[in-house]
Amino acid sequence: MVYKQPFQSLYLLVAVLSYTLSAWALPTNELSKFDSSKVSIKRADIIEGVNFEGTAETQEQTDPPPGSWLNEERPPGTSSNHPKVPYNPIKGRQCFMGLYDYMDRDPNISENWEGQPLGTNAAEKEFYNNRCMNTHCLTIKVAGCDLLSNSITSFIVTGWCECEFFDNPNCDGHLFSAYNREDGAIFKHGDDDNRIESFRCWETNYLDKFIPCRVMFSNGGEQYSYLNVDDGVMDTPFVDVIIRKGDLEPNGGVTDCRKIEPGEIKLRSYKINGCSCEWFRGDKCEGDPIYGAGSSGMEKLFEVGAGWGEAVGSYKCYTPYGIPWVARDDMDEPYTKEV
Repeated sequence: MVYKQPFQSLYLLVAVLSYTLSAWALPTNELSKFDSSKVSIKRADIIEGVNFEGTAETQEQTDPPPGSWLNEERPPGTSSNHPKVPYNPIKGRQCFMGLYDYMDRDPNISENWEGQPLGTNAAEKEFYNNRCMNTHCLTIKVAGCDLLSNSITSFIVTGWCECEFFDNPNCDGHLFSAYNREDGAIFKHGDDDNRIESFRCWETNYLDKFIPCRVMFSNGGEQYSYLNVDDGVMDTPFVDVIIRKGDLEPNGGVTDCRKIEPGEIKLRSYKINGCSCEWFRGDKCEGDPIYGAGSSGMEKLFEVGAGWGEAVGSYKCYTPYGIPWVARDDMDEPYTKEV
């Protein structure tokens, strides 16, 4: 313990000198481009070697490719080198991405990153659309910070965004794009396995491609009349509506708030084809939603015995987000052909 502080100071001095010399070594026409603010050496990194929150700079900080995020500006998210089952059920308009070296061939080996490429605040974007993101430094920063690059075998992209993946670290060499999509085994579906080195995402709700959707839900009272009494409403509330593009356009991909008549119910069954919906307490869609469901496919549930806790009194629907695990079963209906 007596000698620890001098060695720490020595390492710090050597690191600082190395960066100074690297600046002097630049050609004259490049000196004006050298930005010392991009070099961040933190004492904790030199002493500890690894930052397990994935937020600090490493000793070997280098300038990123043009247009890419510096490490301190990378999207919020988490990294782990522990085995993990990917594809947590992500529901929401917020852009979400998961990248995994999670191989069906060996599920005990896993590197992964999950985060929000466009930031955590949908109203105030924290990151720019289409900005290149290098996968080299998304995992815990050890061994040269290169754990996910050219090793991604699975991915998920959900929310109001589309993401494009590339074969090179500066967003060159297009591989594929994804919108509300997942692939748990890229190596089975083409030539893109272990090739992703960078990506970029942009916000979109694809309102222009929206196909009218159908939303049905109730408290289950049409099957069991006692549920009407349980909810305190004597009439069986059964909602069956068609959501058209014109219902969404005024609010940029979302309907107006819709009150449930004749009053609040416990949601026990629903079936949604082609959009996503959220249910709220009260009749004004205020506060956080109690429950959300739906996608560009079909999603249904019949759970008479549950009631899912609190009663809901209003709802609104959106252009779809989330993975469409099941295809729509209403594409032969006339309303799906409407413009």
